[in-house]
Amino acid sequence: MKIKLTLPMAPSINNYYMRRGTRTFILPKGVKFRKEVNDIVREAGLDIMLLGRLKMTVVIHFGNKRKNDIDNRIKALWDSLEKSMVFLNDEAFDQLHIFRGEVDKNNPRMEIEIEEIDQ
Repeated sequence: MKIKLTLPMAPSINNYYMRRGTRTFILPKGVKFRKEVNDIVREAGLDIMLLGRLKMTVVIHFGNKRKNDIDNRIKALWDSLEKSMVFLNDEAFDQLHIFRGEVDKNNPRMEIEIEEIDQ
C-alpha cells in the first residue's frame, strides 16, 4: 500500500511543542497543522491504517530562501499523521528520505509518500 499526499508546511518542532514543568503541550500552530492534516487525510478518503514497517519520502517546498533545517519539520509531520490514523506509531519508520524542493512563495508545502516495506 502506498499513500501520497500534499500537505501544508509543518511548523518547526520549535513552534510545535512546549514544555511547562512536567507537562508537554502543543502550541496553536501545531494544533492548526494537526487539524489541516486530519482534514486532508479525511478528504482523500484514507480510511486505512498502515500497520507494517514503513518508509517515507518527503519533498519540502519552503516559502522562502531563508536557512531552514529540513529535519526540523518531520516530528510535527509524523505526529499529525499518527493522530490522523495514517499509521499506528512513528516507531514503524525504517527509512526516511527528505529532499529540499523548489522554493514556492505562494504555496509552501510538503509532498509525502509513505509505503509499507515488504518483509
